[in-house]
Amino acid sequence: SVLWRGRIVESGPAEDLFNSENAFVRQFLSGESQGPLGME
Repeated sequence: SVLWRGRIVESGPAEDLFNSENAFVRQFLSGESQGPLGME
């Protein structure tokens, strides 16, 4: 599961998360500072 601000953004097997098209998940897995997660 990927959590953000206490909420589950996406959940599933690791393979599904790595193949996700969810912008939050992609930013988290790539380690980018720019994107929907914000770095506040």
